[in-house]
Amino acid sequence: MVARRLDEFKLTQAPTEKLKPLALFDFSRHDDAIDAMNTDISGRKGGWRFSDDETIGGFSASKLTFHPANRSDLHMEQTCQHPIVNSDLIPFLRFEGITDTTIPKGKNIMRSGFCALRSPDFILGGANIGEYYNALEIKCRLDSRIYTVNLKVRTFFPDDLYQAFITKPPKEQQNNDDDKEWNTLILPFNEFALTAFGRIREVQRKLDGGVTIEHFGITLADGKDGEFRLDLASVNCINYYPEKSYWKAT
Repeated sequence: MVARRLDEFKLTQAPTEKLKPLALFDFSRHDDAIDAMNTDISGRKGGWRFSDDETIGGFSASKLTFHPANRSDLHMEQTCQHPIVNSDLIPFLRFEGITDTTIPKGKNIMRSGFCALRSPDFILGGANIGEYYNALEIKCRLDSRIYTVNLKVRTFFPDDLYQAFITKPPKEQQNNDDDKEWNTLILPFNEFALTAFGRIREVQRKLDGGVTIEHFGITLADGKDGEFRLDLASVNCINYYPEKSYWKAT
């Protein structure tokens, strides 16, 4: 993630309801597309990273692939992986694979069956959005599995992780998982649960002020076996007021 991105997080004083959405990630932008193309397991390339329970001897498997909207998106660094060109007008990062909850023999673990993706870290300590926004807006295309959204924010406790759940909207559950409809999902910050090591913290602290986001992620660990696929197009910070929002998602 390049340094010039920091300018986007230098916010001016303004009524929060009138602030336009702030893009954390938008794969139609050149620098975000570069990050999406440089995916690997370790994160050494500086791009998005992915992992699964293979790290603990499990049998799940996942991968990340960048799908630019057209050939003009491909004029990038020669060091990047070769992306898959799609006919969609929206560039996206595809997270797909298979989860297997089988417990590997000889391993001292209670459960298995997870896959995860994680964004690059924001440089210089994170994206400081302060108290200017109250919700996260995710543009994605997903199946009927239940995914966990992870927000790592700056706190006094390094193990803190804020989490919320997303899945295909109920009205679309009966549709085939291979449909091409994009969804705009809104997650108010005050509905995220504070967790640590995969467990809900007994004492909750609301994510509702002075927020500095260090990185964003999505985990699939719904206890089910089978294939999955999630396409991610953008992640924005917004102000969401159902009755009076200037920038309510459609």
